[in-house]
Amino acid sequence: EDLIDKFAQPSTSLILAADLKCFLPVYPLNNGVMLFRRSPFSQLLAASVLSKLPYRDALLWTSEGSSRNAFNAKGLRDQPLFTHVLVNDTRSVEAPAVLRTCSEWNDVKRPRLGEVFRSSFVTLVGNREMNAFSRSFVHFRKDVQEGHWQSGDWIAHLSGLTPMAPVLREK
Repeated sequence: EDLIDKFAQPSTSLILAADLKCFLPVYPLNNGVMLFRRSPFSQLLAASVLSKLPYRDALLWTSEGSSRNAFNAKGLRDQPLFTHVLVNDTRSVEAPAVLRTCSEWNDVKRPRLGEVFRSSFVTLVGNREMNAFSRSFVHFRKDVQEGHWQSGDWIAHLSGLTPMAPVLREK
């Protein structure tokens, strides 16, 4: 409830975190942890994502035959498509605005807390608000310290769950 009180407006239908690497143009958001409000916007968003699943690869890969797309589809399945829909179809996330805020935060080593971007229906927050990572060393060693889950954080994003299973057993 604290996140909703802090970051939602009456029209907010989705609260999610900016990616830990949101200072790079390919990662404006991370869809590992999201809060949805049932609304016409949320239903439209779900329908848009589901309708594009069958031709996801054709939609996201560049025509030049590059191994990457605007939102880094290589290796990721759901996040690039979800990002594409929020940025290009619903126009509810402005990727350049996210990039500016995150670049400023990164330049001054600011903690990833607070609001990153807000539109009528979507609020992006810093990953420390609701998307701190807790995962195996294989993945964790590449994450900047600001993104690691710490005691007292609201929720951990268990990214890479299969390799992380031993870590879960140790806790």
